[in-house]
Amino acid sequence: MRTFTFLLAAAAVIPCAYAEGSDESGWYAGLSYERLQETDSPYEYQALGLTGGYDFNRYFGAEVTAATGIDGDGTFSPSSTFELNGDTVTFPSHRFSTDLKHRIDLMGVGHLPVTDRIRLVGKAGISHYKYEYSHELGTTPDFPTSTRHSTSPSGYGFAGSLGAEVSLTESTSLTGGYNYYAEQGTSDGNVDGFQIGLKHRF
Repeated sequence: MRTFTFLLAAAAVIPCAYAEGSDESGWYAGLSYERLQETDSPYEYQALGLTGGYDFNRYFGAEVTAATGIDGDGTFSPSSTFELNGDTVTFPSHRFSTDLKHRIDLMGVGHLPVTDRIRLVGKAGISHYKYEYSHELGTTPDFPTSTRHSTSPSGYGFAGSLGAEVSLTESTSLTGGYNYYAEQGTSDGNVDGFQIGLKHRF
């Protein structure tokens, strides 16, 4: 349902690209920060993204973003001791952790000018991702063997974004919005969250 909503929203913005073009075309680059949450699990992520793109005209462009996790999520439980059939048993500590290894997004971008300084922005495209999930078990005298299990889910999914861009100078803008990534994360669910960044036109 969210994917369908994003497609409708993008469809409302991107057709402006077919209006009469202007001379506001050219290359740009950007740096962004994201805070993301898996919708089907408790895990959260922080990520930095580097974007390169090209505006074909005032209304339409395309861009690619490479992102990597800077702070994954996890839990740590210390060893615990309890009585079992009259004996004292110590269970080992264990740690769950998950992290975004990398993500590459290829997006079509639609701009809808609101004022000379503010534009609404809609994006839709495809994302390639890789996460790492691990479970580590420590040792105690009762459990002398440590173990570590890890998986690296990866694949492709729909990506979309709705937000705004505010011009700070003629060449630099502040960007922000809500990002959505379908069928990502450690549970093949969805990942969504908010992004803020800076964009510079050349």
